[in-house]
Amino acid sequence: MDTERIEELLRELNELEQKYGRVPAERDANYDPSGEANARIQFLKQELERMGGQLHWDGWQYHIVRR
Repeated sequence: MDTERIEELLRELNELEQKYGRVPAERDANYDPSGEANARIQFLKQELERMGGQLHWDGWQYHIVRR
């Protein structure tokens, strides 16, 4: 497992979620993130899961739960 790559992807995923994804959406019901941000978030989630990580959202960021 490429731990460095996983950490890089996880860091990007959390930055996007905090700026454009779940964090602002949970604060404002009228928030509508861009399609580009949503697509990148979905790609990162899929890539992390493909690499063997199971994602867990704690209300602020994702963590990897190793399989």
